[in-house]
Amino acid sequence: MKIPFWATALTICGILVLCTLGFWQLQRLEWKTAVLAALDREAAADPMSFELTGRSLTALPPGTLVKRGFAEGIYLHDKAILLGPRTHDGAPGYHVITPFETLDNTVLLVNRGWVPLDIAADGYSRPDEPMIIAGALRPIEPPSRFVPENDPAQENWHRLDPASIAAAKDLEDLLPGFVFYAQATDTPSGTYPLALEIGALYPRNNHLPYALFWFSMAGILAVIYGLRFYEPEKS
Repeated sequence: MKIPFWATALTICGILVLCTLGFWQLQRLEWKTAVLAALDREAAADPMSFELTGRSLTALPPGTLVKRGFAEGIYLHDKAILLGPRTHDGAPGYHVITPFETLDNTVLLVNRGWVPLDIAADGYSRPDEPMIIAGALRPIEPPSRFVPENDPAQENWHRLDPASIAAAKDLEDLLPGFVFYAQATDTPSGTYPLALEIGALYPRNNHLPYALFWFSMAGILAVIYGLRFYEPEKS
């Protein structure tokens, strides 16, 4: 049987590319499994065992995925933003992102939770007394390229970007790179914002199906090549 050069070369290249994508997804699966394991450990931790201060935050190990803790200070409601659109049970709304100034003057970006569109302007609670908030600190993930850019002049916020928020709201000592997800401790029952459950912080782990898809495509390509070009020798 004469082997077709170009068809064989292109098929081998295609199989290599598809297998590479499959192995890349397996690597992502291993990384995502570690992320979820860290989230599980922190979900079970007592947030009151770790106080978020400027000193404790700078001492966090590099690559920290999540850290349960608490902070004592006061919300800066006049510097809050509405990040969105974000949905809750299919309803449109925003996440309320409010800076929180701790006792040592470190400023955290706090995701207080979700509010629906119709009350986003002024229909959610704004506690103005010094308080203790508990929750989970997480690194801010890079946004998808499909997420629109922020327009601070028009108060249109789509990306969680500490640098642009600090510049627009004149915030000094803002902790870069992290957002603190507050538990439902500062909001009376039945009012907004609705604090996010820690499960909402879990990233989707769909890398195994993607890996199986790419490996299947490689196998299908090999089968198609065989059906097209393999001819058993006639006796």
